[in-house]
Amino acid sequence: MRAALNDLIAFNLLAEHARQKGFALVESTDPDVQSALVQRLIERDLEPNLRPTSTPDSALRPLWERARESFVHPRLVEIGVLAVYTGALMKKDERETREHAAQELADFLHSHPARTLDEFAAVARDPVWSARKIVFNRLLQSPNNPLSIKVGAEVAKLRTPDDTTPLIIDENGGFIARYIGERPPENITFEQARGKLLVGFYEHWSRQEFLNFTARLMTFHRIETHFDRLSTNENGL
Repeated sequence: MRAALNDLIAFNLLAEHARQKGFALVESTDPDVQSALVQRLIERDLEPNLRPTSTPDSALRPLWERARESFVHPRLVEIGVLAVYTGALMKKDERETREHAAQELADFLHSHPARTLDEFAAVARDPVWSARKIVFNRLLQSPNNPLSIKVGAEVAKLRTPDDTTPLIIDENGGFIARYIGERPPENITFEQARGKLLVGFYEHWSRQEFLNFTARLMTFHRIETHFDRLSTNENGL
């Protein structure tokens, strides 16, 4: 209320000074007057609502739902996996060929054990094995995701960097997994995760709110853009 009163006094003093100098009043429909009003609207109705603390839960919850497994999960084991993928719809002959390749890979690793994770991963780059559809992936495995429950049960037994599963064959293919690390179980609530979610989301949300606001204003007002007045981030953008 005090700020509005100060503005009113200042405007009246300026108006009286302008009148004494011989300036005439302009209509409220004048483009410059409307532009000034738009600036005031942005300062009053937009900027206070674009603070990080103003980001509504309704905007963050869809992001929370997509990222829930990063905050609420059982023990996750980070593994490197040598795999040959099949799938439930693969034809029997091709499936058997790939499963045979997985078995020969297991025999090879038994007679030529990989001393490090790099050596383990390098197997998939050897043309002898890559030609037979052997690939290497690095992932976090829960009891049933992203690989199957059967794989998850064996991975759950891994505890140290030297631990490696035997060959596991299920409807999705053949897998040999090696322990890299792990994340303990977590049960972080939405309220606890809000700050982390906001870090990556706030810039996108505030930009979208600004665009929505200016789009509504453009229906009734003349809008000018002055990109030279925009501040830059740490990357100069």
